[in-house]
Amino acid sequence: MRKDLEEIKPFWQSQADKEMKLQRQIHVCQLVIDMFENNDKDIEGRRRCINAGIPTALAQLYEKQDDIFIKQQHIDAFFYIGVYEVNIIGQLLFSKYLFGGLLRILQHPDNSITFRGIQCIFNIIVAGSNINLSPQVLHPYFDSIGGHSGIKRLYEFFNKWNQYECSKNTASICIGNLCRARMIEDETIRKNIIAHLKKIINDTDKWTRDSSRFALQYLASNSVNKAEITKDGFAVPK
Repeated sequence: MRKDLEEIKPFWQSQADKEMKLQRQIHVCQLVIDMFENNDKDIEGRRRCINAGIPTALAQLYEKQDDIFIKQQHIDAFFYIGVYEVNIIGQLLFSKYLFGGLLRILQHPDNSITFRGIQCIFNIIVAGSNINLSPQVLHPYFDSIGGHSGIKRLYEFFNKWNQYECSKNTASICIGNLCRARMIEDETIRKNIIAHLKKIINDTDKWTRDSSRFALQYLASNSVNKAEITKDGFAVPK
C-alpha cells in the first residue's frame, strides 16, 4: 500500500500511465477510509497503519505531487487515520514530521480538500495542546510547525477570500493553540486572528464556540495578545 502512495508522477510519463497510477492510489486510499471511517475504536490498527508509513507517504505526496493528481480520497485517508483518539494518534502522527506536506495541501484549489487538510492539522495540534492544558505552558509543537513557516502559511490560508468559513475558523483556532502563552509576532496576523476568534465565540456551531474560547484563553496568557483581546472592553472567556 505504501509503495503505491510513494509513486510521484513525473512530468514525462504518459497520461495513461499517470491515470493508472492515480487510480491505484485512490483504491489504496479508499481501503484506508473503509478501514477507519466508521471504526473509532481501532487504535491498534491506526498505530500499525502509521508505523507502516501510510501517513508519511501521503504527506510526501501532498508536498511533491501536482495538485491535479491529489484527490479527495488522498486527504480523507489521512483524516480518518487521525480523527479518533486524537490525544494518542495525534502525538504519534506528530512524531512522523508531517507538517510540511499538510501545510502544502492548504494551497490546493479544491476547498473540500483544503478543509480536510486544515482538520488534519488541527487534530495533530490539539493533541499537543492536550499534553498540558495549562494556558501558561508554551505549545510543544510550535517550533516544529514554525520550521515550515507554519504560522504565516496558516494565516495565508485563513486570509484566502474564497475559503470556506469553517476552514477559516479552524485555521484561526490552530494559530490560537500554537501561540499559547506566546506573542503572535506579526501585528497584522495578531490583530486579524484575535478579531476573528472574538467574532466566532458566539457561533451557532458548538465546536467552533468552545474551541475559539480555548484559543483566546491560551493567547491571553501573553500580555501583548491579552491587550489586543481586551482593548475594546472584551472580557477574556472563562
